[in-house]
Amino acid sequence: MSGSKKDSMDDYLSDFIGKMVRVITPSSHYRGECAGMDAKTNNILLKKVVKKNDLGWVDISDHMLVMGSSIEAIYVEKSFPFDSNESLILSVEMGELKANEPESIDFEVCE
Repeated sequence: MSGSKKDSMDDYLSDFIGKMVRVITPSSHYRGECAGMDAKTNNILLKKVVKKNDLGWVDISDHMLVMGSSIEAIYVEKSFPFDSNESLILSVEMGELKANEPESIDFEVCE
Protein backbone atom coordinates (compact mmCIF):
# COMPACT_ATOMS: atom_id res chain seq x y z
CA MET A 1 0.00 0.00 0.00
CA SER A 2 1.38 3.33 -0.92
CA GLY A 3 1.52 5.94 1.80
CA SER A 4 1.27 3.43 4.66
CA LYS A 5 3.87 3.60 7.43
CA LYS A 6 6.00 0.47 7.77
CA ASP A 7 6.20 -0.74 11.40
CA SER A 8 9.68 -0.41 12.82
CA MET A 9 11.24 -3.39 14.62
CA ASP A 10 12.46 -0.88 17.23
CA ASP A 11 8.84 -0.11 18.13
CA TYR A 12 8.22 -3.76 18.94
CA LEU A 13 11.50 -4.28 20.81
CA SER A 14 10.72 -1.38 23.14
CA ASP A 15 7.54 -3.24 24.20
CA PHE A 16 9.76 -5.65 26.20
CA ILE A 17 11.04 -2.90 28.53
CA GLY A 18 9.53 -3.18 32.01
CA LYS A 19 8.18 -6.71 31.43
CA MET A 20 9.32 -10.07 32.84
CA VAL A 21 11.01 -11.86 29.94
CA ARG A 22 12.81 -15.08 29.14
CA VAL A 23 15.98 -14.77 27.06
CA ILE A 24 17.30 -17.88 25.33
CA THR A 25 20.95 -18.10 24.27
CA PRO A 26 22.87 -21.08 22.87
CA SER A 27 24.23 -21.84 26.34
CA SER A 28 21.34 -21.03 28.70
CA HIS A 29 17.92 -19.63 29.50
CA TYR A 30 17.55 -16.48 31.61
CA ARG A 31 14.55 -14.81 33.22
CA GLY A 32 14.31 -11.30 34.52
CA GLU A 33 12.79 -7.88 34.13
CA CYS A 34 13.83 -6.17 30.90
CA ALA A 35 15.36 -2.89 32.09
CA GLY A 36 16.52 -1.72 28.67
CA MET A 37 17.36 -2.68 25.13
CA ASP A 38 19.76 -1.19 22.59
CA ALA A 39 18.04 -1.06 19.20
CA LYS A 40 21.35 -1.06 17.26
CA THR A 41 22.94 -4.11 18.90
CA ASN A 42 19.85 -5.78 20.44
CA ASN A 43 21.77 -5.98 23.74
CA ILE A 44 19.35 -6.48 26.63
CA LEU A 45 19.77 -5.33 30.22
CA LEU A 46 17.95 -7.61 32.69
CA LYS A 47 17.17 -6.98 36.37
CA LYS A 48 16.64 -9.65 39.07
CA VAL A 49 18.09 -12.37 36.84
CA VAL A 50 17.68 -16.11 37.31
CA LYS A 51 19.31 -18.82 35.19
CA LYS A 52 17.89 -22.23 34.30
CA ASN A 53 19.78 -25.33 35.44
CA ASP A 54 18.90 -29.02 35.84
CA LEU A 55 17.18 -28.48 39.20
CA GLY A 56 15.25 -25.31 38.41
CA TRP A 57 16.06 -21.60 38.45
CA VAL A 58 19.01 -20.09 40.34
CA ASP A 59 19.45 -16.41 41.28
CA ILE A 60 22.55 -15.13 39.53
CA SER A 61 22.51 -11.32 39.55
CA ASP A 62 20.65 -8.11 40.26
CA HIS A 63 21.64 -6.85 36.79
CA MET A 64 22.91 -8.61 33.68
CA LEU A 65 23.74 -7.54 30.13
CA VAL A 66 22.94 -10.14 27.48
CA MET A 67 24.70 -9.45 24.21
CA GLY A 68 22.32 -9.24 21.26
CA SER A 69 24.57 -11.40 19.10
CA SER A 70 24.05 -14.34 21.48
CA ILE A 71 20.26 -14.11 21.73
CA GLU A 72 18.28 -16.82 19.96
CA ALA A 73 14.89 -15.74 21.33
CA ILE A 74 13.25 -13.39 23.79
CA TYR A 75 9.64 -13.43 24.91
CA VAL A 76 7.40 -12.01 27.62
CA GLU A 77 6.73 -14.49 30.44
CA LYS A 78 2.94 -14.64 30.66
CA SER A 79 3.14 -17.09 33.59
CA PHE A 80 4.97 -14.67 35.93
CA PRO A 81 5.17 -15.34 38.84
CA PHE A 82 6.71 -18.47 37.47
CA ASP A 83 4.90 -21.80 37.35
CA SER A 84 4.81 -23.76 40.60
CA ASN A 85 5.33 -26.94 38.54
CA GLU A 86 8.63 -25.79 37.03
CA SER A 87 10.62 -28.73 38.47
CA LEU A 88 8.20 -31.19 36.87
CA ILE A 89 8.40 -29.32 33.57
CA LEU A 90 12.21 -29.44 33.67
CA SER A 91 12.12 -33.19 34.42
CA VAL A 92 9.89 -33.82 31.44
CA GLU A 93 12.14 -31.65 29.21
CA MET A 94 15.07 -33.85 30.21
CA GLY A 95 13.10 -37.00 29.39
CA GLU A 96 12.93 -38.27 32.94
CA LEU A 97 10.98 -37.72 36.12
CA LYS A 98 12.70 -36.73 39.35
CA ALA A 99 13.53 -39.48 41.87
CA ASN A 100 10.91 -38.19 44.32
CA GLU A 101 8.15 -38.59 41.73
CA PRO A 102 6.19 -41.86 41.86
CA GLU A 103 7.40 -44.42 39.33
CA SER A 104 3.91 -45.58 38.53
CA ILE A 105 0.51 -44.09 39.01
CA ASP A 106 -2.49 -46.37 39.50
CA PHE A 107 -5.71 -45.17 37.97
CA GLU A 108 -9.07 -46.49 39.01
CA VAL A 109 -11.69 -46.70 36.28
CA CYS A 110 -15.18 -45.73 37.45
CA GLU A 111 -18.18 -46.62 35.35
